[in-house]
Amino acid sequence: MYFLGSLVWSGYGTFTWSNGDQYKGNYVNSLRNGFGVVMYAKSGGRYEGSWFNDKMHGLGTMTWPLTGDIYTGGWVDNKRKGFGIYRWAATGDVYEGNWFDDKMYGRGTMTWSLTGDTYTGDWVDDKRTGFGTYRWAATGDVYEGNWFDDKMQGQGTMKYTKDGRSVYTGKFYQALRAGTGTLMDRDGKILYDGQWENDSFIGTKR
Repeated sequence: MYFLGSLVWSGYGTFTWSNGDQYKGNYVNSLRNGFGVVMYAKSGGRYEGSWFNDKMHGLGTMTWPLTGDIYTGGWVDNKRKGFGIYRWAATGDVYEGNWFDDKMYGRGTMTWSLTGDTYTGDWVDDKRTGFGTYRWAATGDVYEGNWFDDKMQGQGTMKYTKDGRSVYTGKFYQALRAGTGTLMDRDGKILYDGQWENDSFIGTKR
């Protein structure tokens, strides 16, 4: 590290705050720039990666020791942004995809470790919203269509396996079949075509 004037320094160095937090890495004009590692004394958290103008910016990894969670990916102004992978230690769940303002936002894939289920599609503020595909590992069922507020909602197609691979195409509301929809068997024969409510057909069976 070298000094440019009495209070300005650049190069590699270590700085320790009065609360015990510590940074080791590169400085430019007394600001963290380039690669560096910060360790938070109170939480035990650790960030290792790129910095720009004293903020986490670029590619980096944050580890939260209290939970064991780990995030590796893009950062902008101290927030997760861009592509990144988040792993929840308690559940084993993994999200791999886009982030914005510290939240899952854009295209991404979530895998639930306990069930093996997966969702690939759009996210808004940590919730499935937009178009996406959900696969149930236990049954083999697949939903492909619109989502809102973390639930199947709007136009979509559900492919069932337990009842002979029937297919429902139509409207959903809060994860239930509701509105106009058609249920066909595996050979394409129409079984139900019309109005649905609370996941049940309320029209006349063909």
